[in-house]
Amino acid sequence: MLVSAFFSNRNRSKPFSQMKAWSYVGRFIWGFAMIENSVNQLFCELIGGPQSQLKDQQRRAFVGILLTYSLDLRKKLVLVQAILKRRGAEESKMFKRLHQLHNLRNVLCHYPFEEGKDRVTYDYLNKEGTVFSKSPATSELDDTITYTEFDFYDALASDLYEKLQELLDAAYPITEDELQHAIAIENAISSSDNVLRFPEKPQVDDED
Repeated sequence: MLVSAFFSNRNRSKPFSQMKAWSYVGRFIWGFAMIENSVNQLFCELIGGPQSQLKDQQRRAFVGILLTYSLDLRKKLVLVQAILKRRGAEESKMFKRLHQLHNLRNVLCHYPFEEGKDRVTYDYLNKEGTVFSKSPATSELDDTITYTEFDFYDALASDLYEKLQELLDAAYPITEDELQHAIAIENAISSSDNVLRFPEKPQVDDED
């Protein structure tokens, strides 16, 4: 059993062990970190600057890194999707899945949980209720994630990672026209009350 100072220094009626839950949650967080790193690399490659203005690769790399770590993941996803769509690449389903995993990542990172027989139960509470969207989900809407769902999310994250790597291999810096388009999108996002109004209320995901 992995020892935890959070529990070893507290009186408990029975030994504490959440190894299974920790393993499943940890696998999800690791997989999402791999995805976020791929998004950062793709964004940096795309937004590094138009070739006509920044021919020096070191300058382009500096601009890309600066912007990559100045924007949060939601903004980067919106901008990358807009650039790819402008180039004729329709990847709306992929980006929808990325946002859904991001929603789950926020729950996993910010709320305590308990290990159950076939699921992890979260002590989740917000102003709208005690359940969170598990889309894409395989069980009822509640405050738990089953281990079967965790396995599904792991496979989904792996597929998304591979797709991001394919996009990264084919990526090239934005042109002057695309740069102006990206700036307009960034201004629109910045003027909004929220980075991205992605629905938080539980809803049925009826897409494949």
